[in-house]
Amino acid sequence: PTDTPAPTDTPEPPTQTPAPTETTVPTPAPEPITLSGSGNDVIDLTKWDGPAIVRVSNGGGGYFGVTAFDAAGNQLALVVNTVAPYEGTRPLDFLDGEMTARLQVEADGNWAIEVLPLVQAEGITLPGRYEGSGDKVYLVTGAADTLTASVGDGYFGVTGYGDRSDLLVNEVGPYEGETIVRPGMVVLVVESASSWVLD
Repeated sequence: PTDTPAPTDTPEPPTQTPAPTETTVPTPAPEPITLSGSGNDVIDLTKWDGPAIVRVSNGGGGYFGVTAFDAAGNQLALVVNTVAPYEGTRPLDFLDGEMTARLQVEADGNWAIEVLPLVQAEGITLPGRYEGSGDKVYLVTGAADTLTASVGDGYFGVTGYGDRSDLLVNEVGPYEGETIVRPGMVVLVVESASSWVLD
């Protein structure tokens, strides 16, 4: 018997053509909302869902207040409450279910309000030491497990936000102390009428 020769041309298995990948286009940040006026006013506000920051300034003397309300007329937050000229940054709609629809302004003089996406807040990297004055909202990169804070006088509040809100400091100055910071903090809010140091 003769040997049957092996086939010489063995076809290669077909190659798989990769499926086309979808190109995701990042969602642009919402446009800031800029408001200004003088004296008392009620402003209808149409903003995006979710948290925002509010930059507020008032150069006049006397009482100055900014209050946030939802569409049903429920008060959500007293954003600013002072009797001195004011310039600072405050949180807006940081808690689940909050959606500001109106701002009530009480003022003796001129004022300016800018509502911005949270991503436009100033950033800080932890661990680190930071000094400032007045009200601030910071986006946090990194992590820390303790906070040492000091302030000269007046009310001093520091709140951390992550999967929950955590009131880290709630004192009237002069104050200096240390507290534990829970893991997962992504935003740090400082409320103060004077100069402060965070470490």
